[in-house]
Amino acid sequence: MNAENAGMLIRCHRAGRRDDARTEKAVRFAEADPVLSKKLGGQAAFDDRLVGVIHYIQPPENLRQKLAEISAKPGGGKRKLLHPAILPAVAGVLLLVGIMVFLEMDRRANFQGRDAVETLIVKTGKTSGGEFEPVAAPAGEMDDWFFVRGYDGYSLPPELGALHATFARVFNSDNGPVAQVAVEKHETIVHVFRAADFGVDLLPGEGWRTFEHEGWAAALRRHAGTCYLLAFRGSKAEMDDFLKSLGKP
Repeated sequence: MNAENAGMLIRCHRAGRRDDARTEKAVRFAEADPVLSKKLGGQAAFDDRLVGVIHYIQPPENLRQKLAEISAKPGGGKRKLLHPAILPAVAGVLLLVGIMVFLEMDRRANFQGRDAVETLIVKTGKTSGGEFEPVAAPAGEMDDWFFVRGYDGYSLPPELGALHATFARVFNSDNGPVAQVAVEKHETIVHVFRAADFGVDLLPGEGWRTFEHEGWAAALRRHAGTCYLLAFRGSKAEMDDFLKSLGKP
């Protein structure tokens, strides 16, 4: 059991429910790890909040009976749903859905390693431009360029590989080496780094996480042990549009 595997398995843990052997082992590992124990505590707090919300909403005792009566009458469902006895239950369900969506958005906006990623964005914003070397190549075909400069394992997802690179550098941050490429599209800086160096814990393949920090729009994604960070001056909405445009002429 290592930290990466434990971090993924503890997502399956729920207080009061019997875990399988692997999840139980991961929980024990996490409890003894300073970083994972904090994550485990945060997950438990989130679960408690969600359970509290669910328990707070109490439908009428005769809701099941009334819904059964409605479904048994052809054509009467829409009219009956507007009945004063039914409206509180419908409102409660809608409230629950809204709160769950809000909590999920809040959970997705925060992830392990975000502080380190935000520090990287701030440092990128302080560059003058002279730290980069001019290049002219598709961003996905620069693995040899980075290898010669000491960064091994550079790669990009297909939707980023075709972007035209104009400047690049290897940046030795406090957390570890970072490959940085400036691309023409939206004046975006692409960062490539090892997830473990920055303590980033995202599920591989879960897609882009977008957020804002100090005037920068950012998108983060992980594949295996590598993270890809896109950043440019702008808003989260602009980043969402940018991601939708990838792969389009």
